[in-house]
Amino acid sequence: MLFSYIYVPHKMEKMQAFIDFIFYEVWCKARVRGPFCLKLFEANAELYEVMEDFSSSDTQGAVFFL
Repeated sequence: MLFSYIYVPHKMEKMQAFIDFIFYEVWCKARVRGPFCLKLFEANAELYEVMEDFSSSDTQGAVFFL
């Protein structure tokens, strides 16, 4: 018996959207946009907030992500 497909949204989709943005809008356009800085993430407000939190964190591992 065949069943119709029912789409189930998943939280991982947000992470995939972040990864897509970083790859296509930051990494692929790196030569045009110049040196790395947080301004590169301003076009995606949610991701920018996450990156800003990482950059201002007092933890030792925060620098690893920038």
